[in-house]
Amino acid sequence: MPDPTGTAEQIALARMALFPANAEVVYPCEEYWVPVVSVMGRVHVFPGIPKLFEDLVDAYLPGLVAGLSGKPVLAFTRALVGIRQRESTIAPTLDKLQERYAPMGIKIGSYPDWVPKKQQPSNEASPDWKPTVVVSVVGKNKEQVEACKAEVCLLLDGIDLGTNSP
Repeated sequence: MPDPTGTAEQIALARMALFPANAEVVYPCEEYWVPVVSVMGRVHVFPGIPKLFEDLVDAYLPGLVAGLSGKPVLAFTRALVGIRQRESTIAPTLDKLQERYAPMGIKIGSYPDWVPKKQQPSNEASPDWKPTVVVSVVGKNKEQVEACKAEVCLLLDGIDLGTNSP
């Protein structure tokens, strides 16, 4: 439930992001951090922005059809790293990593001022730690995604925010 002690805007934002406890969050499109939310495999919630909607439907539909037909689906693994530097500062390092990992099908993206709520870092020494940028590493090979995530953490003093994989 939204925090009733927050501002009206905070309450409204929290309410817009509320899903049933059994909802599944799926990232079908490697270009975007935007998920599709599936409730019990019967209701699928997409974003309302037309371009995002179209791209996510295109990426999500084959997996949905394959799932209904019983055929296996090759899904993406997504790893997130929190960074406490400006996006412009880390861009050269990310460019070099992207160049090296692109032949493996790995995509690297950076998103300032965004951290998925359930992936807030747990840092007992500094509980108020919040990244200024989240780096997303996406690919079909989990080991390669994990290796790239480890390099991002090492090179940019990042905090591992977790990995979502099939």
